[in-house]
Amino acid sequence: MNDHYNEIYFRRYDHYLKINLGDVPLFAKIGQWLDLKRPAKILDIGCGLGYLLHWSCFCTGAKGFGVDTSEVAVKGAHALYPNLKFILLKNNRLPFRDKSFDTIFMINLIEHVSSGEQPKLLREAGRVLKDKGILIISTPDKHSLYKKIMIHDPSHLAELSRGQLISLVSRDFTIEEMVFTNSIGRLGKNLNCLLSAIFPADLLLRLEKRK
Repeated sequence: MNDHYNEIYFRRYDHYLKINLGDVPLFAKIGQWLDLKRPAKILDIGCGLGYLLHWSCFCTGAKGFGVDTSEVAVKGAHALYPNLKFILLKNNRLPFRDKSFDTIFMINLIEHVSSGEQPKLLREAGRVLKDKGILIISTPDKHSLYKKIMIHDPSHLAELSRGQLISLVSRDFTIEEMVFTNSIGRLGKNLNCLLSAIFPADLLLRLEKRK
């Protein structure tokens, strides 16, 4: 799977390094959720180049940890944000103790995981999340018009519909809020918001861990 995640793959996301993530509808919503209950420690699973973790920690003052299976991503994140901790994930077990984090991100990650491994990944995230902690997860809705027209990623192993995602996460978490938005960030804040309203693509959920 890691063969997909090379320098060319991550170059598609370079624009996020150059903008205020608050101008992107999906990230702006995450920022609002972080303000509801400011976390002390954040874990970003599938952190990529680390831009979301950096922005979130800057906004909240939280300690940030990122994990990714891509060596290219982890090396790039280290170079960009040496104040944060990034770890190369070599197996399915997260290298943290139980109940270590207040908030966990899984942003546009779950579709890169096989259907058989998706429940295991969510349980592992739940293991390192504190009781009543928050998991923020997003994935493109496979039935959205924008997804069908614009998103054709061979690294997507198991794309989900709204109903499938709700069923998957409801096993271990309570859904606090769900929005249908977009992570487009190339057009400036106003146009990003307009496009997100017309062509939403990403299901974004705020989940609370059950005791």
